[in-house]
Amino acid sequence: MASDASYIPRVVDGQVGDKLRSSPVVLVEGTRGCGKTTTSQRFAASEVMFDEDEAARGHAAQGTLPLATGPHPMLLDEWPLVPGLWDRVRRASDRLGQPGRFILSASLLALRAKVDTSVCGAPRALVVVTSTGQPFLRRDGIGVVPITALKP
Repeated sequence: MASDASYIPRVVDGQVGDKLRSSPVVLVEGTRGCGKTTTSQRFAASEVMFDEDEAARGHAAQGTLPLATGPHPMLLDEWPLVPGLWDRVRRASDRLGQPGRFILSASLLALRAKVDTSVCGAPRALVVVTSTGQPFLRRDGIGVVPITALKP
């Protein structure tokens, strides 16, 4: 996990870490600006930012992005920008056969429109949902509100 002295650990960090230990693909989804990329980068050994790298989008669309060679976990940020990428990631994760290979992050709506996370009932990916409120859900207990304090 990358270190950054200014980063404040959040509850979602534990969720991402747990899912990486048990699934080849972790999908990190949430609203724009809620910290999906920042959280994902904490766990990634390599990253591809499809919203910033047109050449990477081209390689991924043509199937020439080296998914299987890593290093892993590989963050594929804003991956719905690349048609067919989900199928390539699914095949690469099947070939690699180990948990913790890929972290895919994107907005909630883009993700739901693009992914069938299972084939024949076999789970292909585990999902972590982030939200703008999660920076306040920190491991140190600051900002954590007990569920009993929330009233309808």
